[in-house]
Order: sequence, then structure tokens, then C-alpha cells
Amino acid sequence: MIKSGIFAIFFTSIPDFILVINYYFENRKTSFSINEFEEEIEIIKNGVKTKYNFNDIKRSVYNRCKNHQDKFDNGFRLAMTFSDFGYWDLTFKNGDRYYLTNLLHDVISEPKIPNTEFRFRGLPIIDKNNPKKKYEVKIEEYDELKVMKENFQNMNIEKLQKIIENKTEYRKEAIEYVEKLLREKNVG
Repeated sequence: MIKSGIFAIFFTSIPDFILVINYYFENRKTSFSINEFEEEIEIIKNGVKTKYNFNDIKRSVYNRCKNHQDKFDNGFRLAMTFSDFGYWDLTFKNGDRYYLTNLLHDVISEPKIPNTEFRFRGLPIIDKNNPKKKYEVKIEEYDELKVMKENFQNMNIEKLQKIIENKTEYRKEAIEYVEKLLREKNVG
């Protein structure tokens, strides 16, 4: 019994160990700071200090664990021991690219850089592929109403009727869409 418990703990810790090693080797000689007031980022990598302005950023992507997508689509994903791991893929207009992991920067909180995109992965290992050269990554902007509509389409009639009963808890567009769904199902 004890051996199986120890094995289970060891087995479930493997992804954490892989991420810590991956992140450590990426950021072991890196430090950075963000000055939101002056809109500057200072990155020191291998002893070389570089300052950037927010306007110098070409692309900013927070790579988070898949369970953090729940905040966007109201899904339910099981939190794992490595759920709070992630990294910031930061590309500048001059071609410089940095992977700032959660060992340096909190990628779970709201981004400090405007127009930061989100990418959700089961295990957020640093992916250094250039999406423009090898494959096209299409990150759609979060459309709350679109996600809501998709969720409503998967609901049964009883749940849809409960939404209509609690109109004050939903946006006008959502109620209109639910009413349309109920008409299509010949209920409303």
C-alpha cells in the first residue's frame, strides 16, 4: 500500500520535474523587469542588458496550462500539480525573442502588455518553433458571446429554460439567443 502511494506521488510529479528542468535551463542566466509607468522592459540574458519599449513588441503570448482556459470558455478541466506553470513568449520587432517562464514572471495573472495573446496547452513545455515558418498558429481573440452561444447549444431544454427564468443574471444578447434556441426546439 505504501509502495503504491509512493509510486503514485512519483509518477504524478514527473511533469512538474520536466517543466522545472525545462524552465530552469531556459532562464538560468536571465533576469528582467517591467516598468509599466515608462512602458519599458529590461532583459538581462547571459550578462547582456537590453532595454525595450512596449512599442517594440511584435508579439506577446502567454502560454498557460490548459486548465486556465476555463476562465475563458467556462469549461471544466481538472487542475494538475503543474497547472500554474507557463511561460511568456515575447518577440520584438528587431527579431529578439525571449521565453520568460513562471520562474521569472507570473503568467497566471493578467498581462501587463496590451494585446497579449493566450495559448493553452496540456503541458506548457517551451515551444521554440517559429509559427510563421513551420506552421501557422491562429489565436483567435476571445469572443465572449461566441463562447456563450457554443455553450448554450450544448445545453438541454431544462437548462435553457432556467436561463430564461433568471434573465437578470445574463446579458441581453444571451437571453435573445437562448430564446431563439428554444423556438428552434419548438419549446419557447
